[in-house]
Amino acid sequence: LERRVLSAVALPEKAAPATSLKWPAGSRVAVVGKDSLTEALAQALNKAGMLVTTELDGPLTALFLVGSDNCDNTFVREAFRQARQAAKQLQKSSPSALISIARMDGQFGLTGKGNLSGGLTGLPKTAAHEWENVDCRAFDVDAGWKDAKAAAAAILHEVAVGGPLEI
Repeated sequence: LERRVLSAVALPEKAAPATSLKWPAGSRVAVVGKDSLTEALAQALNKAGMLVTTELDGPLTALFLVGSDNCDNTFVREAFRQARQAAKQLQKSSPSALISIARMDGQFGLTGKGNLSGGLTGLPKTAAHEWENVDCRAFDVDAGWKDAKAAAAAILHEVAVGGPLEI
């Protein structure tokens, strides 16, 4: 029997910042959510040459599921449904990604500040075991980070440079 204790650690600085996403220009990327971060991500992806949509039918390169600090059970259930709907398209596309973004404390609730958006983190963690060719990532962006454009830029930077499953 082995006991493990979860703790937050700082990520090492990336030696060379990535300048672009790993998906070709014109790739179809779905961004689903209801807050200013959702809008900022959509704008940043569009600026990076992606075809941003909320529709999951047809070819799909990436799915971003963006929670909020006040999301409810309905949103989390719908996110699970959307991930299931997008699964085959994401697995057909290469490279592709499933990315969830919780809005808790930036430390996956370790400081005691959690909300229902934390339920989104399980989606990519499970899919990473089942979808071998899909880059699955779970982010937790502190709900106190009010600069949505800066948060979107930080998320896309992490997506571009790669890294651990949980950020």
